[in-house]
Amino acid sequence: MFIYSYSSGQSVVVGEEVGLFCFGVGSFLGRANQAHIAIYAPKREIILPNNRGKLVNPQGATTSLNIDEELECGNGIKIQYIGPKGIKARLGIEGGDYFIARDEFINRGTVEPGVVTFHQALLASIGITQAGTTANVA
Repeated sequence: MFIYSYSSGQSVVVGEEVGLFCFGVGSFLGRANQAHIAIYAPKREIILPNNRGKLVNPQGATTSLNIDEELECGNGIKIQYIGPKGIKARLGIEGGDYFIARDEFINRGTVEPGVVTFHQALLASIGITQAGTTANVA
């Protein structure tokens, strides 16, 4: 399991099918023990913890996870909120046979102009452009 502390605004890609964006910990709605994330998984069905239902092909869907709650994304991909670490969210990510890459390790310079990468689609789905400004997403 890959464990890392995510600051508000950081993202991670698991394989080429699942992406997460961290909004932060607890500052929303005054819930200190929750991580607030967006999920981009256009080819997946995400099972939410505690019988809260499913997200089918989520593209920018947001959810909150309590400590020790886990999302299941199929094919061995699981995301668990371990707990807060200061203002960061500590997430455990199990990628099955998929690679896991934090946003700062994704090489964005090798993509042809006009081609949208998976990471760019993740950010655009929640209204963020590559430069960090708000995008107009249809």
